[in-house]
This record gives sequence, structure tokens and C-alpha cells, in this order.
Amino acid sequence: MGFGNCVLTLAAPENIEAIGDAGIAYSDETDLADKLQRVLRDGSLVQSYRHRAQARVQDAYDWDYVVDQYEDLLPGWRGFLSLIVHSPKIRPPLKRIQLKSRSLDLPHPESCSQPANGRQ
Repeated sequence: MGFGNCVLTLAAPENIEAIGDAGIAYSDETDLADKLQRVLRDGSLVQSYRHRAQARVQDAYDWDYVVDQYEDLLPGWRGFLSLIVHSPKIRPPLKRIQLKSRSLDLPHPESCSQPANGRQ
């Protein structure tokens, strides 16, 4: 979606939530075939969904928006998450791991605090 693609996805609740009105949901193989034919025939429909997809990602998956959502979910963390996102000095040290296709930076386990009850 962030690359401006026309997205077709299975009509599972979590997918519907992610795409909003910026993608096309299908219910089964027959429905998928019908919707694929529809987008293949109608370039203007594809363009419309491409623009919606990019707008949806910018509006709903922007880091500031995501942090706000987490802070609403975890009121005791208000301000702390924003501080981490916006202050590289506070972020935990990262360990670079190499995947087959790309590198990924992950926090060192030692830099993550243990839960209060001692459980993982």
C-alpha cells in the first residue's frame, strides 16, 4: 500500500481494518478471480485504489499516529513512547542481524528491561 499499489486481500477482519477503503477485499477464489478481472479491465479503478492506498498509509500508519494510538492504549506510557521515537539518544542499542534478503536492526536483549513479576 505504501508503494501505491492496488491491493487485493482476503476479507478477514484484520485485513479489512488495515486496508480501510483503500483496497479490494475478496471472500473466496471465485470472488478473487472476478475482482482480478475487474481491475485488469479498468485502469482508472486501479489508479483510484493506488492513490487511496498511499493516502491510507500516510494517514493511518504514520509513526506519530501509531505512537498516539499506543499512548491511548497504554496511558501510563504517554510521552515515553514519543520520547523514544523522537530521541535517538534514548533508543536501546541495536544488534544488526543479517537475513537472506536484508539486514534488520533489533534491540539487544540485555537492553530490554525485565517485567516486574520476573516472567518473560
